[in-house]
Amino acid sequence: MKKYLLPAILCLAVLTRFVLIGIIPPGLSNDEIEYATNAKSYAISGRDTSGTSFPTSLFKSQTFGSISPIPSIILSLPLHVFPLNQMTTRVFSVLVNILTAATLYYLVKILFLKKNVATIAAILFFFNPWSIYLSTQVSDSPLALLFYLAGIATLLKYKGWRLTIPFTFFVLAFFSYHGGKFIFLPVILVCLMYKAYIDNIKIIKSKSIIGFNNQSKDTGLNIVF
Repeated sequence: MKKYLLPAILCLAVLTRFVLIGIIPPGLSNDEIEYATNAKSYAISGRDTSGTSFPTSLFKSQTFGSISPIPSIILSLPLHVFPLNQMTTRVFSVLVNILTAATLYYLVKILFLKKNVATIAAILFFFNPWSIYLSTQVSDSPLALLFYLAGIATLLKYKGWRLTIPFTFFVLAFFSYHGGKFIFLPVILVCLMYKAYIDNIKIIKSKSIIGFNNQSKDTGLNIVF
């Protein structure tokens, strides 16, 4: 029974995100309206509300609030099919929030190698007041958080040509939130140093095991002869 408790709490936390999603909170803030209208503009014309097309809008835009373009560009994808209203924008925010929790679970599992610890981390994220608040708002910081977590997790997990995946996430995070740009290089450098440290420990352990096995074989041969 205990092994189902944490997953049950996690499922409950996910379901509560969709309760009265189109009603509470009432209306959209100014920032939400700007992200939503820019998303609709991208869906219709491929340009933001200032007339700047992608990818030029990544570097220069004349929108009213000089918003980050990535949230609106991603939100524009479902708006090719669904109408623009409070419900569709809020569902987008909730899905970003759920994906962030799932990515946090994956990252914690990589770091601690324990499912229970990862599940508790995801539950704490879901019931964090800021997480609850941001899941009801269309904004740039939640999307940047998702991409940074995904970048860190995949950087620690992948090797070789697959390292293009985490760096793609980091670039998306960079262009998702103006306030998160200053941590772009520090996060990558710290992750690379940690990855090098972990890989070095694995190499040392592997050499120790090989050396121990060789020594055991030599000892066995000496005993026989």
